Amino acid sequence: RLLGDYAGCLVTDGYEGYAEVVRRNGMTHAGCWAHARRKFVDAQKVQPKGKTGKADWVINQMGKLYAVEKQAKALDPDARHALREQKSQPLIAQLR
Repeated sequence: RLLGDYAGCLVTDGYEGYAEVVRRNGMTHAGCWAHARRKFVDAQKVQPKGKTGKADWVINQMGKLYAVEKQAKALDPDARHALREQKSQPLIAQLR
């Protein structure tokens, strides 16, 4: 789906069929956080009992991103973009 304040960006579940649409239209192809999160949940499940690891940290960071999106939902596109720049970008930078 196209995000209003991310014109030129296509967010998908990773289905390869979208690659052609992205390529033809000079868009940025972004993955869905929910699909990425699932892999970390799987990793979390195989951690030794009582131990925390990188998967826990990533899931926590993603939870913070979801909280920003919850705040952003009611905002107009410009305010939503500003909120994401202020709060989401630092979280994403840490994830990298």
